[in-house]
Amino acid sequence: MSYNDQRDLVAMPAAIQQLEVEQAELAAAIGDPELFRRDPAGANAAVQRLQSVQQELESAFARWEALESAGNP
Repeated sequence: MSYNDQRDLVAMPAAIQQLEVEQAELAAAIGDPELFRRDPAGANAAVQRLQSVQQELESAFARWEALESAGNP
């Protein structure tokens, strides 16, 4: 495993945790129907960001799994 891969493996849990926190915050914000009345553009941006975060999480988990597999032959 390369140095960069090892560094990524160590950093991955914190990055995933940060994305999960953002995901929870966005989900809570979107769950508030007042957001859509008060700030429709902001609500749409939050929905789009939530979709991006979910994709980033999927990629991060896949990368983490690949790195762990590479580190444990």
